[in-house]
Amino acid sequence: MKSLENYLTNQSLEKDVDVLCDPQLDFEKHRGQVNDLVMNTVIKYIALYMNVPPDISEIKKALEKEFKEIRRIRGNGAYSLMTHKNPDIKGRHASVHAFPFECLVDIRSTGAVFKEIAGNDGFSTDGAFRGLDFGTGTAILALAIAIAAKRKEISDILVVGVDVRELAVINARQALEKILGDEVKIIEGDLMKRGVLKKVLKKYPPTYWVSETISDNTPPLILNLFNLGVIDKYHSEIERVNDPLVGLLSGTVQHDPEFFNKVLRREIAMFPDPVHNLYRPNKLKSTLTLKTGSGKPLLLDRVGEEFEDYEDLEVNQKRWKVGK
Repeated sequence: MKSLENYLTNQSLEKDVDVLCDPQLDFEKHRGQVNDLVMNTVIKYIALYMNVPPDISEIKKALEKEFKEIRRIRGNGAYSLMTHKNPDIKGRHASVHAFPFECLVDIRSTGAVFKEIAGNDGFSTDGAFRGLDFGTGTAILALAIAIAAKRKEISDILVVGVDVRELAVINARQALEKILGDEVKIIEGDLMKRGVLKKVLKKYPPTYWVSETISDNTPPLILNLFNLGVIDKYHSEIERVNDPLVGLLSGTVQHDPEFFNKVLRREIAMFPDPVHNLYRPNKLKSTLTLKTGSGKPLLLDRVGEEFEDYEDLEVNQKRWKVGK
């Protein structure tokens, strides 16, 4: 087991990100070094997001305070409120970003997802790079998208994160702009509202699309791509579930068939990718297939297995809780 004290370095978050952006760093050949860098990046980003020094004791004290507040807010029944515009909860930090924050601090799963996104080179490099992170939360995956673009030495980069939680947007913007400057834009918006998705896609035609807001226990429904008139020849069907990822995909298909054809041709990268079988949702058995792990389908609660040798932050959180 690698203890936190042993694998967390004094190198700055910015320097860790710079090294990960180096195209000479082979994510497969230099697997051990990459894994260390990824875990350092995740933990140091947590510190940045919470505005505390990247010191283990400081991070743990801040986490204890954060989760104490989250439990208090949940006890008051305010957890479901997603903005602080309600005067009854104005200023209550935890009530508006608890869910994405809990996802962030499951560092093993976050590390696996982060590495998968940052190491993906399956997208076109022609022209400008536009990365979209739908349901960006703390925006750490937006950082991973930017790394993927920088690894391909693209000069014109803009990563856009969209989230409905007002304070999460504010916190994420403040954190990520310190690393990426004007290469990132974090905006508040509800992509499920009519016209919002269309507007975002038109303004920021994506090169890389991430939407990790997926469910672990929704029953599979069928989306027959033939019936949408988008393509003439493909798998007869893919699974469609009642979750934002596939809802956004379906809306995009109907709005912009050429976008979806680019996905099929792998000119646009997507995470998770229900089209190319990276993500297969099924009741209580949703799986991801990650290059960062065994390459075999993994139940969602096993996604972080590649980082099992790394000591976690002892906050007992899981990015996905199967069977909850």
